[in-house]
Amino acid sequence: MGNFVKRIKRKLKNLLFKNYRNIDNDKSIELKQLDNFHGNNKVFNFEIGNNSYVSFNSIIYHTTIGSYCSIGPNVVIGYGDHPINSLSTSPSIYLNENIYNKKEIDEVLLPHFKRVFIGNDVWIGANVYIKNGVKIGNGAVIGAGAVILKDVNDYEIVVGVPGKVIRKRFDDAIIELLLKSEWWKYDASILKKHKSALSNPTEINLKEMIKNLSNERE
Repeated sequence: MGNFVKRIKRKLKNLLFKNYRNIDNDKSIELKQLDNFHGNNKVFNFEIGNNSYVSFNSIIYHTTIGSYCSIGPNVVIGYGDHPINSLSTSPSIYLNENIYNKKEIDEVLLPHFKRVFIGNDVWIGANVYIKNGVKIGNGAVIGAGAVILKDVNDYEIVVGVPGKVIRKRFDDAIIELLLKSEWWKYDASILKKHKSALSNPTEINLKEMIKNLSNERE
């Protein structure tokens, strides 16, 4: 009976995925997360938090995304590097089925996929490219069309090619309170009780929210 149920779930999952996105050998995505994807997405070795979404036509490899994140269309995250110091940059030289048919070449030349970590409450605009191995902090904003080649700190706004920090979303005192609150760990139904802090994150409102959220934990 258990195997039968698993087969039915697998068939249902495959059927639903056809309407939402393409998927390559990725078994980590749960059915409840289908609403996180807007369509024609391609992901592999991928994790996504609660209340986050990925818009159309995005390709995301080897990436962990936190909660309450907004990923725009046509975003590419986590693509591998090619070895520029070897004879050729072509994968036909160094992948498992390379022209020499030797696995040793793969082991020497293939440390080129590094995981991307994207924090919580991150907004990534359309047509952004994020290099593998990059870490993006909580609350960061990546402007449309940016190319991100290095880490982005909490609440920084980054634009351009290559990406450059233009400012922070809030001053340091507010950022400290936001990070302390860890509000992204809570369900939206709880956060709705704190409309003042959500719409106007002043020190007074955030301190009140932190106090009330700590009571929610108890």
